Amino acid sequence: MIETVMAGIEPDEVDTYSPDSLLDITCNHCLKNPQSFCNINSLGLPSQIRPGVYIPLEIAEKLVNAYYKNYKSGNLFLSLFCDTNASRLQRVCLQGCQSVSEEGLKAVCQQDLVELDISETHFEPSCLSHLQHLKPTLQSLNLHGCDNLMNSATAYQFQFTNLRVLDIGQTSLKQHQLHQLIKPLLNLTSIDLSEVVSDGDLTFLDSVLNQLRSLVLFDCKLTLQSFHYLCQFKALRHLDISQDSSYHVKTFPNVVPMLLQKLQTLVSLDVSGTDLLFPEKAMEVGDCKGTKCNINAFKDFNRKLEFLGLLDTDVCEEPNLPAVKVSGGANENQILISLKVYMSRCPFISKSLDNLFDIVRGTHLQRPSLAVTLIVAAMSRYPYNSRVQISGSASLYHLTKRDSDIKLNFKLRRSLSKHSLHMVTVVYAFTTRQSISMLHHIKMITSIHKTMITIIKERLEQRICDEVMEIAWSTLWNVTDETSENCKMFLDGDGMQLFLSCLSIFKETPELLRNMMGLMGNVAEVEVLRPQLVKYTNVFSDLLDNRSDGIEVSYNAAGVISHIAFDGAAAWNVEYPSRQEVLSKMVKAIESWDLQSNRNINYRSFEPILRLLTCYHTPPVQHWSVWALANLCTVLPERYCALLKKEGGCEILHDIVVSQQPLLYPRIKELAQITLDKVSYADEHEVFME
Repeated sequence: MIETVMAGIEPDEVDTYSPDSLLDITCNHCLKNPQSFCNINSLGLPSQIRPGVYIPLEIAEKLVNAYYKNYKSGNLFLSLFCDTNASRLQRVCLQGCQSVSEEGLKAVCQQDLVELDISETHFEPSCLSHLQHLKPTLQSLNLHGCDNLMNSATAYQFQFTNLRVLDIGQTSLKQHQLHQLIKPLLNLTSIDLSEVVSDGDLTFLDSVLNQLRSLVLFDCKLTLQSFHYLCQFKALRHLDISQDSSYHVKTFPNVVPMLLQKLQTLVSLDVSGTDLLFPEKAMEVGDCKGTKCNINAFKDFNRKLEFLGLLDTDVCEEPNLPAVKVSGGANENQILISLKVYMSRCPFISKSLDNLFDIVRGTHLQRPSLAVTLIVAAMSRYPYNSRVQISGSASLYHLTKRDSDIKLNFKLRRSLSKHSLHMVTVVYAFTTRQSISMLHHIKMITSIHKTMITIIKERLEQRICDEVMEIAWSTLWNVTDETSENCKMFLDGDGMQLFLSCLSIFKETPELLRNMMGLMGNVAEVEVLRPQLVKYTNVFSDLLDNRSDGIEVSYNAAGVISHIAFDGAAAWNVEYPSRQEVLSKMVKAIESWDLQSNRNINYRSFEPILRLLTCYHTPPVQHWSVWALANLCTVLPERYCALLKKEGGCEILHDIVVSQQPLLYPRIKELAQITLDKVSYADEHEVFME
């Protein structure tokens, strides 16, 4: 593990221009076209590697690892590689898979594996027996987070005589289980016990005490006796005693000097999140004098480590730290190192992204391309962690907004596109409009649009309406807001057909209907696109009666109809339903709405609504627009009264109130006066947004 840590701490600049390798292109083609190397069964799924086909080691590993990195499930694909005469595997990574069945694991265990990573994967309990029969070629096994698997048996018989690297972090193994598991591992040199040790007792490591080179005790409960025991590991090169829960390790001011004195081979030490090197805390205990006692320990023993982990400590701010590479939050270099070293440690990634955001919002980075690469990697690794997504999205916004010279090659742009769903939908201190601006800047809108359309099509084919479907429509709603070219892109991409299909299949899904109709409202605001909507007026007319989401669907349907009607009778080029019929129905719907209705909408400008207020040739259009303003200024006066006044809406409303236009009916004037009264009240009482 020490080699892995040291290899990951050099934050070199990314290769910004290299294209995909031929191997990558070949494997991607095979994954998209499994018939190129597999027989396909009656269900259209790959069943076995075609007779006569042999997949070399490098390609087979690439296929398996890429498939499970992208899809996170699919035992059938794994079983393709059970025949060692048709393919070979040595290094397999199934990290984070949603589930691996007994059949799938059995298949991969037929191979002469050297490395197997099944961390953070859900297993059926019966899978443990297959792990126990892995071939003796195995040298590295990662079971991090596989608690359900490790606790499914009362005894362990892992006779991996050649195993050198073992990760059993985030498992709740007991002392006797740890003794039983580790004792037979005669060649073990590296072990990760993150969050495993709860009582400070490390004696289960007695059998590997003289050979262990890397030991990770992240977030373990350690005592002073634990640290004295660690001093016996004379071959140790990497020691990680970092903490996310600082109460697990008490302040022992002399621990680091003791470890440095006893562990002469140590080249890497991680004390992130602890007070073990914090002078003030050390002085409180009274066992150390001087403000830099523990930092001086490195100088006293003439030691300069290759790596020192100081994330979430104040010590990282010290000058001339005694290590070649330091993780922390004091500067860009420390943060980028942290993002690389701790990619598999979510709490530290969250803190590092927060630290990065603090820097990028105020200064330019020296290596912005590398920062973008690491942010995308973190967001990809933890797609459902809101803190990672929020911090990552915020940093991406500031980086791409300000650093126009960021080199984004095709692979990085494609990766950004893949994770754009998270970037666009995360709500942070900047508005959605700013997120869209960021995506325009990095020329990602087209890719995002295609991604959302693909998601919607896939869900339609599966007849599934879930959160992903709703977010896809919400994203399209956002990217089309006040952006005519994006609205056109939606229509040109068969968007209306998708709208009609979703409306037909998922008509009882309020959230989805609201998002779709919000998008339709954006399209209707674009004059040159409205002729394409006229033939769907019957659909929008029917939606006037929809109350599945309060008034939102009905309100947006009326908004679409109002924009179409604004263009005049000549533009209404359909015989059914008639223009007068639809407008009468719309007025009836408007009068059924409660003016006190709370709204799930956010207007940044009233310009599209104010334009409709001048439509004296078709008063129902004015009716909808003046009702919208009256409602918003009634329910949210602190937000909308000032906006209306700023954009000149009060003058237009006053013109309506005093107008003598013969077609104008009293209710429109009444609503206009209500709105003006709300604005006057807000002015008098200084009602405004904090």
